[in-house]
Amino acid sequence: MNELELKPEQKKIITQAEKITKDLSDFTIRNQEEYDRAGEYRKNIKIAYKEIEELRFSFTRPLDALKVKWTEFFAVSLSKLKAADTVCERERLIFFKEQERIRLEQEEKLRKAAEAEEAKKRKIKEDQERAWREKEEAARKEADRLEKAGKAEEAEKARAEQAKAAKLAEERRIQAEEVRVVAPVLAPTVEKTAGISGRKNWKFEIIDEALIPRKYLQPNLVQIGKEVRAAGENLSIPGVKIYPDEKEVVRTR
Repeated sequence: MNELELKPEQKKIITQAEKITKDLSDFTIRNQEEYDRAGEYRKNIKIAYKEIEELRFSFTRPLDALKVKWTEFFAVSLSKLKAADTVCERERLIFFKEQERIRLEQEEKLRKAAEAEEAKKRKIKEDQERAWREKEEAARKEADRLEKAGKAEEAEKARAEQAKAAKLAEERRIQAEEVRVVAPVLAPTVEKTAGISGRKNWKFEIIDEALIPRKYLQPNLVQIGKEVRAAGENLSIPGVKIYPDEKEVVRTR
């Protein structure tokens, strides 16, 4: 038998349901008689709905039970495989993180060494700049003295020495600013396994609820709903609109 074939009495249930929905395809209530007729329709709809649900369950419940049995059967093996995979993943991550820690630790040592070397080379240039600034100042004073003494030729030579010292001092200043010692970046020591790639999933942990911005807070909908259902129109909650959702209750028996 085809899995979607129905017995005559089962097809009758479906046919009756389709007739009800067809009769209501263009339905408008204009008077009390039609209002009462719509009430009877609702009763018939509820009855038909229940009959179809029971018919559906007669087919699906055995399948559901069989699905549960097979799921439980395979769950044992799947659970063992998952546990084994978890162990492998955990140990791989432990090893990888430790090797990364060692690599980063070595990189940090190299970075500090590079910083020290850079500072050393910069200081040499700064000391040279300072020395030339001192020579520049000394040459300026000597030139001023010679000019006052009327020794123009000697003063001119002193001015030349001053200019030379100023130029060399400026060169050393620029060289000091340009000093760079770049620390090497160490390559990961753990080689990737073919077919396996890493992925970083960001997670979070609440450490102080009082500091969380308003946009990340969610109203307690369960508590609000509980109090609204209990108190109804007598309840007032700032920022919440309380209103009745009116529905009919259909009794078929």
